[in-house]
Amino acid sequence: MSWQVVKRIKYPAFYTYKGEYGGTIVEFVTGPEQIPFMDKLGEWLADRVPREAEKKGVTPMYLNVIKDTDPTWTTKWQVQFWGHGSLTLVALLALLPFIIKGAIALLVVFVLWKIVQTFSGLWQATPQELEREEAREEFVEKLIERGYSPEEIADIIAGIKTPPAGIELPEIPTAAIAFGGVAVLLIALLFMRD
Repeated sequence: MSWQVVKRIKYPAFYTYKGEYGGTIVEFVTGPEQIPFMDKLGEWLADRVPREAEKKGVTPMYLNVIKDTDPTWTTKWQVQFWGHGSLTLVALLALLPFIIKGAIALLVVFVLWKIVQTFSGLWQATPQELEREEAREEFVEKLIERGYSPEEIADIIAGIKTPPAGIELPEIPTAAIAFGGVAVLLIALLFMRD
């Protein structure tokens, strides 16, 4: 890991306050820094920690924001925050990453749901598609009747083997399968940790 300092702030209370104080470390993940707005998003989320603490009566003393850009698909952020006031609140700020991840996951699911809803009319089966689906089922049934094993049928569908004479290979839809795979991959990357 190669952590880079993004911001280090010593607030006036750091030099003047001599009483009890507490600290917390908040970690979260954003997309890769090659995407232009990801750095701004990370800095904005890091700035939220002292702002939210100040709203609840905590006086900030020290803020250190660092990021790790070694992972290919993500940027790891760490916000070290020290302040005095409600120490319970400072401890509760440690829950912020889970709230952020949950919000991002809900946003991804919502956007994907809207996309599916928008294009659902395009994905409804037409009579021609129903005929193709029946043709695919009949194709597999014919191969089973001729004594082909499941492995041989999979090879024929994958294009490794040629179908027997007199049986034509129907087309297989891959768009819906690919779309579902992308959705699962996005959510997995969101929660992936090294």
